[in-house]
Amino acid sequence: MKTTIKGARVLTPTGLKDGLYVTMEGGIITDIAAHAPKDPGQVVDAAGMLCVPGFIDLHVHGGGGHDFSDATAEAFIGAAQAHMLRGTTTMLPTTVCCPPEELDLIIAALKAAQAADAVLPYLPGLHVEGPWISPKQAGAQDPRYILTPDDEAIQWVAANAGDVARVTAAPELPGALTLGDALKERGIVASIGHSDANYQEVQAAVKHGYTLVTHLYSGMSTLHRVRAMRVLGVVESAYLLNDLHVEIIADGKHLPPELLQLIVRCKPWDHICLVTDGTRGMGLADGSEIMLGSLTSGQRAIVEGGVAYLPDFSVFAGSVASSVRCVRTMVEEAHVPIEDAVRMMTLHPSRVLGLEAKKGTLAVGMDADIVCLTPDWDVRHVFAMGRHAVRDGQLAG
Repeated sequence: MKTTIKGARVLTPTGLKDGLYVTMEGGIITDIAAHAPKDPGQVVDAAGMLCVPGFIDLHVHGGGGHDFSDATAEAFIGAAQAHMLRGTTTMLPTTVCCPPEELDLIIAALKAAQAADAVLPYLPGLHVEGPWISPKQAGAQDPRYILTPDDEAIQWVAANAGDVARVTAAPELPGALTLGDALKERGIVASIGHSDANYQEVQAAVKHGYTLVTHLYSGMSTLHRVRAMRVLGVVESAYLLNDLHVEIIADGKHLPPELLQLIVRCKPWDHICLVTDGTRGMGLADGSEIMLGSLTSGQRAIVEGGVAYLPDFSVFAGSVASSVRCVRTMVEEAHVPIEDAVRMMTLHPSRVLGLEAKKGTLAVGMDADIVCLTPDWDVRHVFAMGRHAVRDGQLAG
């Protein structure tokens, strides 16, 4: 069906422009113009709204009471739709450290969700966060399931390459550089995370295919002393190495506003991606008790003050943020121009995934993934591949 969004302020590749008409048909954007087309098809009045590309979340564990690690199609659909209501049109369902057999069940659930006749974001594959991480930087990850990346890990990656889009690993572990080579060879994003690596180890990781840093500052080494000498950790290495992109949890909790401001001063903006790291607690009220990971092997966590904690409040246990909240935080608390904040959740992640030819920008020929926001940051309309997925703030049937 041909559809035209009229009267919105549109984020185009050259900046924000007022009062444009955006026409889509067959899942792609067919026209962006200052005047109404002769045949507009179905018309959506977006006067006074901001029209931006659909948000791309590279790191999300769940939402709306569901976790992707529950390993059912229903959990995938429920979590994905909870984020779609908040503007996400592409996402990488993310796992936590878990029993190996659980990963296989999660992949089966991904395939079932992809095959379902449901209104969903695009799911290009899993983000496997662990089990190949450092026990020293486990954070809220369950240390019982941490593994060293051995030959069996390489074989698992090879067998599941079509369903895995990204892997987070600690490159200082034995075998992790070989893992990076295997990921690069298969077109899987290799990301440094939950890592205690030093600068030389991060340098080596970049040479072996690692291109991204998982939730900067969370679960990673920073400047420290070894025999009185100062040694750079992953944080400083991420700033220094131009080939590395970074993702940040922009919920205003994991990283305070001042730290968000520091990041955008120190790292090129086109190398920064916003992520939610959202758990099943996204959309749930403060005081809610949740499981980080599956209901059978996950860890208990508590939602409080707009973030999730382990029960002893010693460490964050993922976020309860949405994509639109992350963009809003960068604008209102980090003082980033809105067009740049949006690109951190659209264009920049699309480049990391190699999808920039089709997603992350509003232009003729691009996929019709579009979000319409009110001045108060309410998501009113979401189009996913041209399908009117969210209408007037409600999920379309």
